Amino acid sequence: MASDSPLGADKGLVVSERRNTKLGVRVRGIYATALTELFEEKSIQIADPTSAIKNRFPGLKTTEVAAVTVKDREDGHGLVILGLEQLYGSVLRAIREEIKWIVVKESEYGYFASLKCKVVSRVGEKYEVLLPNGEKGLLYAKTRLSRDELVTAHVIAPLASPPVLRQGLAVTGMYARLIEGGKVSFSRFIRDPLVIARLSALSEKVLKPGWGVRWRSNAAKGDLEGLLAELTELMHKAEKLKRKADDIDEPSLLSPGEKLAITLLPLQAKLLLDKVRSKRLHTIAFHHHLKTLGNPLPKLVDLVEEHFTCCEKYCLGNSLLSYALSPLKGSSKAVILHEKIEGDIIRFRGKVTEAEDVIAIEREIKSSGVYDGLGIPKEIGDKVVTYIAPFSPITVHMYFSKNGDLKGIYVNINTPIEIDLWSKPGWLKAWYVDLEVDVIAINGAVKILDSDKLMEMQGSGKITEELARWALGIAGEVKERLETDTNYLSLKDLTKEHASEVRKKFLVSMEKTTPKDDA
Repeated sequence: MASDSPLGADKGLVVSERRNTKLGVRVRGIYATALTELFEEKSIQIADPTSAIKNRFPGLKTTEVAAVTVKDREDGHGLVILGLEQLYGSVLRAIREEIKWIVVKESEYGYFASLKCKVVSRVGEKYEVLLPNGEKGLLYAKTRLSRDELVTAHVIAPLASPPVLRQGLAVTGMYARLIEGGKVSFSRFIRDPLVIARLSALSEKVLKPGWGVRWRSNAAKGDLEGLLAELTELMHKAEKLKRKADDIDEPSLLSPGEKLAITLLPLQAKLLLDKVRSKRLHTIAFHHHLKTLGNPLPKLVDLVEEHFTCCEKYCLGNSLLSYALSPLKGSSKAVILHEKIEGDIIRFRGKVTEAEDVIAIEREIKSSGVYDGLGIPKEIGDKVVTYIAPFSPITVHMYFSKNGDLKGIYVNINTPIEIDLWSKPGWLKAWYVDLEVDVIAINGAVKILDSDKLMEMQGSGKITEELARWALGIAGEVKERLETDTNYLSLKDLTKEHASEVRKKFLVSMEKTTPKDDA
């Protein structure tokens, strides 16, 4: 394995704060109110709040400079946390402490971290490169490279598998990011022509040949003296980094970039965020779950919460949830989004053959091999019948030969399944996080798989103790059930029972709180 730089990663290359500048966290998206409430309780200052947040939090202490941004992941099932190390740790710790059921995907390399890496081979238009930790990455290069050549690069997709890089060094500050071989560009939130003209003039004044700058949204509110000081400092750091990189002859981390994590929000985490939000505003049950669904559900949530404040919020939430699931019988196709704690989302598509309390999805096997986990032959023409249900913590897969003989049963233990019937007509979309532990049954022999992996995930901080303990408890219950009965009716009942139990346990356990302000 290649070692780190003998010079060490220059931590000063992330320019973090100007004198007398109070750092804050910018929050955006469907979780903004809950997160603002949480951060205010933890005395973490809010940066650049929206007008809606200002109205909901009179007297909120704010700052214009965002050192960390927390926003929705595109599908609404997670938070993207990105920013400078000085505040990032406090923000992530506050979320971990209060939202116990999260799953954390944290990148080893920072966003726009600068590395020196070694070319392994060419892969289409990209290059496979050896990273400092001995793993591989994919590099977009501006020049033609040779095998074993050392090249400087910055990381543009640190959580991708493998990480993706672009050739050239990068140095990050609060207002700007310098990129070797780049051009002058601006955040899409910088729209004022006068601000753009001022930043362009600063760029022309300070930048040395071969360097470009990306002006960040903070720059729109920075004073001229501060902007000039940071850009000058960044240019100095960039030249220093370039000289250091020239002296290094092995894959090395040169500068850390910005810290980045995605915190996945299973149903239990969403319900806890509902509870936090209800301290500030009238919040119906399943608020954040319903907000992740396709239109018109998010707008209906806003409408109901604004105009039915006199009604019982748990009744309202359950009613909207029933409405959200009402198109179920009209679904003919399904896609299951199986998200790994470490890695990407695996997609399974199939035909919906039953859509009652339990949903049956069938798919035909098109290739041969061995079924992962089961260790039995996979043959063309095999049929897989999958049982899921809204909020079920298990996904049951039954494997049949093309002659209809049962080959094996694989029960995946996962976070409660969240189903969206509104994003695409006729389609059912189901999302969950795979919790690594599984239960299998082959010819009457039943066993639990990979419980050690689950505990490793807990030990590394990727999942919480609460989530790990809960998953192991469910695995034990499933094993006990399969040891007595493995027919398909029993498995359907098991799926339904667990879904019902999750809905009852986690909804009823949410302490009813009185909103401070229904405005």
